[in-house]
Amino acid sequence: MNMLFTDIDFADSCYYDNYTDYKYSYILIKAIIAVTLALVFYSIAVLTEQRKYAISKRVPTFLTTGVAFGISSSVLMIIGSRKIPITIDGFISYSVLLVMLINTILVWRFWLKNRSTQVVKSFNVYTWLAYSWWVIAYIAGAIIAMTLKIYLSTFCKMVVVAKGERLR
Repeated sequence: MNMLFTDIDFADSCYYDNYTDYKYSYILIKAIIAVTLALVFYSIAVLTEQRKYAISKRVPTFLTTGVAFGISSSVLMIIGSRKIPITIDGFISYSVLLVMLINTILVWRFWLKNRSTQVVKSFNVYTWLAYSWWVIAYIAGAIIAMTLKIYLSTFCKMVVVAKGERLR
């Protein structure tokens, strides 16, 4: 039975000491705060643009801040994930970050050329779609993270039982 779990990377996740668990938990908490701040800044920017149908200085500034927090959260999640390989959640996060970055670049270009003029409907629609994808990805990431935590907890219990150790 021990051979079954020797080649599985997740099995190593069950045996970290308290310091390592604390260190990774602390990093992931920072990542969660950063991704939530990215959502807040992105929401302010998009809702401002959608409400006014125009881009003011505030919109690209908040989008840029959101992108900075998004990049920070991605880096922190990579550091805090230990041995977990690239996941669906990671792919979704990277695609959302790319869409957010493209939207920010387009907004900056539009604002630098036109300053505070009205935006065309297609631009408004793209911004709304990018924002919707961000919100969906944020919710999906939360669901995937909670599901993975439950799965890993159950898996660790199976590893401990399979190796004949006592459960904590």
